Amino acid sequence: MLFVPERHLRAVSLTSLLEKSILKEDIIEVNRGLGIRASGTKAELIKSLLSETDRSPKGTLRLFSKPILQEACRKLGVSPSGTKEQLIARLTAVEQRPAKKAAATKKAVDEPKKEAPAEGPKKGSILKVRLIPKGDKKQAKP
Repeated sequence: MLFVPERHLRAVSLTSLLEKSILKEDIIEVNRGLGIRASGTKAELIKSLLSETDRSPKGTLRLFSKPILQEACRKLGVSPSGTKEQLIARLTAVEQRPAKKAAATKKAVDEPKKEAPAEGPKKGSILKVRLIPKGDKKQAKP
């Protein structure tokens, strides 16, 4: 499995982390354990969970089992090894990291693209030509 170096990850909010990295079924299980809303959309379940845990990233993530946190780490490209507390530390570090790469991407988008000069067919390639009979020009489609 390929891991993206942690320095290349963008900042992720706790809501986004739960939305993208943790399955709805896992959120339902945690909500049931807390005795709060366990039905509805994933966004509604996350909202209920965050209101119950006061939006504390570490407190919220502690509610999930180690295998769920390991899977979230894999999805975010950080190491899934270590104790549950180490996994939570990595996930909260990703969540709090400033978005350096987003600024670089925006700069690249703002700059105009340079077009490469048009080239003919490469040596050894097959050039496809469509022949149209003289009387059938109106019926032919490009």
